[in-house]
Amino acid sequence: GNTDEVVVMDLDQEEVILEWSIPGYCEGLFMSSYFEWSPNSQKVAFTLTRHDGVDSAPNCELEYNYLDMGIYQIDLISGKINHPPLTDEFLFDLLHASLSYSQDGSKLRIGTRGQTFDAETWEQVFSEPFYDTVQLCNQSDKIGICNDENLCLYGQDNQITKYLTEYRAHPEFIAQSFEFVDSFKVFSNCSSVVYQTRRSWMPPLSPEPNNELVYYVKPLHVMSLNSANDQVIGANVWEYILTPDDSRIVFYERDSSAEEINIFIANSDGSNKQQIVQLIWRDPRVYGSSMAISPTGESVAFVNGKGIAIVNLDGNNLMQLVNILDGASTDKISVEILDWY
Repeated sequence: GNTDEVVVMDLDQEEVILEWSIPGYCEGLFMSSYFEWSPNSQKVAFTLTRHDGVDSAPNCELEYNYLDMGIYQIDLISGKINHPPLTDEFLFDLLHASLSYSQDGSKLRIGTRGQTFDAETWEQVFSEPFYDTVQLCNQSDKIGICNDENLCLYGQDNQITKYLTEYRAHPEFIAQSFEFVDSFKVFSNCSSVVYQTRRSWMPPLSPEPNNELVYYVKPLHVMSLNSANDQVIGANVWEYILTPDDSRIVFYERDSSAEEINIFIANSDGSNKQQIVQLIWRDPRVYGSSMAISPTGESVAFVNGKGIAIVNLDGNNLMQLVNILDGASTDKISVEILDWY
C-alpha cells in the first residue's frame, strides 16, 4: 500500500517538521536506503527502489509507477522535495548503494565511487574525486578503491601510484566467478588496513552469464601497509567495525551452511580471532548497520532475533536491551543512534 511515511522531527522543539507519504503499489512497496544528511544538516537525501513480494491488500488499485524510483532530496528550510529523473543505469546502481554528499554539500554521489550529480541542478559531474580515499597519517599518499575493484595508493595529484590488490571485477565469465574490493577501513596509526571483498560466482550449469542466479560471499582481509602481508580473517562477513582504540576488529560472520551468524573479535593484525556471540541464522535477520561499539571499547550493541542486545567484548554479560513483538521483523533496525552515558 501507500501508508509508509518519511518523517522528519526537530528533537529540540519536539515537533514534526515534515511528513511525506512513500509511494506504494499493490504487489509491493518502495524501500528506502539509509538517510544521508548534508554537511550543514539542511538537506537529507535517500533512495526509493522497488521491492516486490508483498501480498496485495483486497481491492487494491495502486499501480506500479516506474518513475517513483530513484533519488529524493528534502530541503528542510523550504520543505521542498526534489526527485530528478534518472536513466535505467543509475536506477540499477541504487539497488546496491547508498548516497554520499561532497564535503561542501554541493554534490551528491551514488555510493562513494558511483556517478555524481550537482545537488541543485542534478546535472552529472564527471571529474569528482572518490569520496572514500583516506589520507595515510603524515604521508602524502592516500588510500582508496580504484577502478571499482582494487585497493590503490593515490599521490598528491590524485593519480594512482600503486595497486595494493589485484582483483578482477568483470572477467569474461570464463571461470564464471569474480571478486572485487567492496569496502575498507584504515587503522589510525596507518600500519594496516582491513578490507572486505565481494566474491561472486554462478552455478557451473548456468546457461547465460547475465542471468540473476549469482551467489556471493564477502571475505574480510587484514593487510599490513608496511609488509603488504594480506590474510583473510573471515570467510563471509556482513559487517565489521574497529574498536575506538583501533586495537581490535569486531565483525559478523555467517557460516558456510547458512545456519549460524556469529560475532567475532580479532586483533588489528588479524590474530587471536575469538567468538563473542553465537546466533541461529534463521532467528536474527541482520541487514545494514547492525552493530555499535561503546566509546570505551568494552562492549558492543547488536541486532538479534529479539531486538537489540549488548555484550562485553570478552563475551560476558550478555543482556537483552530491547524486545520487539514475537514475529516482528528485525531487518530494519539500525543501532547507529545508540549512545552510552
